[in-house]
Amino acid sequence: MAFQLAGDYNDVIQSIKRFNEELPRSEGLQELLGYFRAWYYSPELDQVGPSKFAGYKGMNAAEYLANNREEGGLDGTSTEPELAKWFDRLGDASPESLYVAGLVERLVSRYERWPNRASRFNAPRLWKQAGIAKPRPLAVSPAPRLEAAPADVADVFHRAFGSLSLEEQRAVAERLLAERPSRDEPLTALTSSEAPALAELWDNPADAAYDQLQ
Repeated sequence: MAFQLAGDYNDVIQSIKRFNEELPRSEGLQELLGYFRAWYYSPELDQVGPSKFAGYKGMNAAEYLANNREEGGLDGTSTEPELAKWFDRLGDASPESLYVAGLVERLVSRYERWPNRASRFNAPRLWKQAGIAKPRPLAVSPAPRLEAAPADVADVFHRAFGSLSLEEQRAVAERLLAERPSRDEPLTALTSSEAPALAELWDNPADAAYDQLQ
């Protein structure tokens, strides 16, 4: 099946909107969150979407999942040059990049995933040059009080950890490592509350090593 690339900027915005609308009810898309590398930001929506979804006109979850890995199907090497007509890659240390990275982190953490370590972030050219939307500090929700039963503590911790910024997550992970009785314990010895934090120090949670922590 031939797919039509985005013909204009509005096509991209509509696809990003559709991605965010369908993600909560699409387990297939949720499972791929850790694999997406090229993310595109829409100031109009204050939302992000991956290149192979945003770069096609009228894309939806069902079509994406059915054709993502098919020969002759969706192709990121085609969408990224097309998206470059309207988007620029953001500098790694720029305030704009940190802001978009924060949006991606919060989005994927809702589904117990982590961004791909090779993620790169893009924004509309005018937004980058003219500062149409100024980056704002990342909102960090206060951790809930741990009044749950012991069996629920890991879930409470995981949700609180997911609300932190990347820098705060790393700090928590480093502290957990430092306080463990032995650093020689196997991965499977990690507790369910430590696993999501310590995963920050390893590869993407889609990796087999992370799967052992579940």
